[in-house]
Amino acid sequence: MKREIKILVANVELPSKKIGSWTTRITKFISNNQIFDYILSPSSETDKNIFCKKRKYIIGHRRIRNFMFRNWIAKDYLKSAILLSKQTEKLTIVILDDVHLLEAFALNRGLFNSEINLIFSFHGFNLNAKNHILQKTDKILFQTIASYLSSKNNYFSFTPEVKIIGNGVDSSVFFPLEDKVKQNKKIELGFKKEEKIITWLANDRPIKGLHIFLKFAKIISNKYSNIRIVIIGTEKNISTKDITYLGRMPNNETAKYLQISDFFIFTTLCKEGFALSPIEALKCGNSIISTNIGSLPEALNNLKNILFVDKPNIVDEWVKAFDKLYNNSKENVSKAELDLIHNYFNWELKFKNAIL
Repeated sequence: MKREIKILVANVELPSKKIGSWTTRITKFISNNQIFDYILSPSSETDKNIFCKKRKYIIGHRRIRNFMFRNWIAKDYLKSAILLSKQTEKLTIVILDDVHLLEAFALNRGLFNSEINLIFSFHGFNLNAKNHILQKTDKILFQTIASYLSSKNNYFSFTPEVKIIGNGVDSSVFFPLEDKVKQNKKIELGFKKEEKIITWLANDRPIKGLHIFLKFAKIISNKYSNIRIVIIGTEKNISTKDITYLGRMPNNETAKYLQISDFFIFTTLCKEGFALSPIEALKCGNSIISTNIGSLPEALNNLKNILFVDKPNIVDEWVKAFDKLYNNSKENVSKAELDLIHNYFNWELKFKNAIL
C-alpha cells in the first residue's frame, strides 16, 4: 500500500489544449512536475488520467442536495477517488476552482478508506461556499491577500488553513522586443511601424467592459492620428479603419500581438481573482491602464507604467488616464526586471509547496 496518493480534480480536461491563461499555466505545471499520481478530469490523454465528467446540476430540494452530488453530479469523481483511497494511507485531493466538486468531496469524506487531505485552489475573488463545507476543507489556496480577506470576512468563522500562492506568467513566451525588432514585427503582422497600438484582450461578456472600451476607443481614435486599436477575445468581426478584431486565439498566440502593442487597457467591471492578461501585457513591454478593484491593485502594486481608474464605468475617466499615460515619458524597465514580475516558476514553487 502506498504511503500517499495525490490527485488533481478539475471540471475541464487536463492537460488542456483550450484557449485560456490558467489552463495553459496548469497544463505547463503538469508537464513540468510529477507531483500528481492521478488527474481526474474529462480527459483520458495520459496514463495518469482517469476520465471523470461533472454532470449538469439539477435544481431540487435541499434535503436531497448531497444525494444528487454523490449519485449524479460528482459521481465519477467520488467513485474514482474512493477506489484510489483503498490503495493508500493518505489521499491528498486538490480541487481546481469548482465549489460544487468541493462540496461533493467535503460532505462525503466519510466514504473514503484513508486519511483525507482536501485542498481547494480558488481562482476567484470572493469565495462563496457554505460554512459547513469549509469546516471539512483542510486548506484553501488563494491568489492574493485581498481575495483571502474578502472571503474570510463573509463568515463568522473561517477554519481552513490558507496559503497565498499568487499567479505566474511564462517569461519565455511573454517578453518585450527590442525597438527595431518590434517595428519589423508590426509590419510583418500588418501594421505600420509608426502606429501606437492599444490592445484590449478578454472575452466579451459585459463584466469585461468591452462596451466601455469601444466608446473609449472611438474618442481616442478621433483624438490621436497615429493610434490603432486591437481587440482580442471576442467572436465579433467588425474591423474598421482604426479597429482590428483578431477573434479568439490560444494564450501563447496572443504574445506576438502584445509584443507589438504599446498600451493595454483592462476595463474589467468585476472583482477579478487575479487577472493574468494585464501581467502578460506588462511583461511584453506595454503601459497598462486598469480598473482599480478586486485583486488588481495588489497584483499590479508598485509596478512601473501603470495607471488605475477608480471609476471604471465612466468613459471619460479612461480617456483622462490615457492622455496622461500618452503624454508622459515612459519609465524604462529592463527585460530582466520584467522577467521577475509574477514569474511562472515562482508561482510553480509556491503551488508545489502548498500541496506538499
